[in-house]
Amino acid sequence: MRVARFAGLTMLVLLLGGCIEQDLKLTLHADGSGTLVVERRLSDAESALLLIEEPEPDKFRAMTMERTYRDSEVFPSRKIERSVYTFENLAEALPELEGEVDMMPRFTKEGDRLVVFLRHEMNPYHGMGSPDETNAFYNLEIEFPVPPESETGEVAGNQVAWKADAERLKELKGTDIGTLLFECSIPASAVQLDLRPRLVVPKEPKKNIFTRTKPTNVVSTLQVDIPIFGKNRFYKKGSNGAMVLHLPVAPARLPLSYRNLRVDELTIDGIKTNPILDSSPSGVFCGKDELGQDVAGLPIKIKFGWNSHTLETIDRIRVSMDAAVPDELSQSTLFVDSSHPTNAVLKIPSSSGKTIAVLGIDHARWQSAELTLASNLNPSKISAVYLDTNYGLRYPAKGIRWVQFDRASPPDRQQAAALFGEEEPVFVGTIYYPHIPTTSFGLLFSIVEKASWKKLTLQEENVHVR
Repeated sequence: MRVARFAGLTMLVLLLGGCIEQDLKLTLHADGSGTLVVERRLSDAESALLLIEEPEPDKFRAMTMERTYRDSEVFPSRKIERSVYTFENLAEALPELEGEVDMMPRFTKEGDRLVVFLRHEMNPYHGMGSPDETNAFYNLEIEFPVPPESETGEVAGNQVAWKADAERLKELKGTDIGTLLFECSIPASAVQLDLRPRLVVPKEPKKNIFTRTKPTNVVSTLQVDIPIFGKNRFYKKGSNGAMVLHLPVAPARLPLSYRNLRVDELTIDGIKTNPILDSSPSGVFCGKDELGQDVAGLPIKIKFGWNSHTLETIDRIRVSMDAAVPDELSQSTLFVDSSHPTNAVLKIPSSSGKTIAVLGIDHARWQSAELTLASNLNPSKISAVYLDTNYGLRYPAKGIRWVQFDRASPPDRQQAAALFGEEEPVFVGTIYYPHIPTTSFGLLFSIVEKASWKKLTLQEENVHVR
């Protein structure tokens, strides 16, 4: 009799049918300070939730926020959420506004002009309101200290406005990623903004009474050939049972570069087994899967022998490994032109003959944008890869997945072979970001120059699998 159990795969569904119902008014002063007022019409579900509990106010580092609610005059059952953000310098507040405001304008400097723009971009940090697109709207108004210039917005004195009703938003939704929606500019000297890339910290979803804590599935796959009569003929070989476990790793240790992975103990239903590691004993774990989603922990595949008709609880699973602890890091930046990404090749200054090359970009892949790299540098030497925009934001990777050359897709293998040949080890990596600019950007690589190896033990107890 064959018994198999597969844990459900958690997938975030992107509700493309949602719509935005929002007024946004930005006032920007010459010293870079100002206010941003966002009025958003909540969905029926969000409005109903407010009757039960009001969310706790957010805390920010570079700005303050005051939030109030009132009834909608158009839809009495729905609420209007009014948020007033006050900042000393907009450039410093932009990373925090990224996780707060849908369709936040971008700010960049081109020559002697400060350019403010909106493009059609994919950004899964943001949610949408009501699924009824017939009521969608987005109204943007910006007040500068000097008169702006714009061909896509309506200028009046020091103000510029851009509006899109439901029909216009539906039309824009069908355009290509990167399509310019709105643009205006003023002299760069009119406002003091230092638009160096600053780190965007992804905002955690707010919890409410409907939020349920998802159980951590330590065991994602369990398969055992259980004998009906007597002992299983495979028992002595230890191959009648197999499982994939995800052992939690502290976020501070990610990415985890490890070697000499071994299973020290696997006790099931009070019986100590003789486990066999069926995973690679070395690798790099970044806490994400191939879709850029969080996983419960380091995936480990184990084979074991089992000769009972039941299997209910893993009393203890303990593994150990040598984990790399970076002692010295260096940083190198690769500049990428999105229109010709395969021209981007970075030679690592501190590693002779080691390079990183861009193989391709997918600006809209499921709920992320994907960047494909190839390198003859071992992935354990790459501590992090940040995406630097020219509009003041630095995005951390949502996830990284490295594979050896022979496990990459045929097109990626062909491109990598053309760049590196087939004589030395080459790795192909897929990096996931909330979105990737369609113009140009930088990739900031944090390279491990020196590392020490220290023993790391991961252990879980009383894991019920029945």
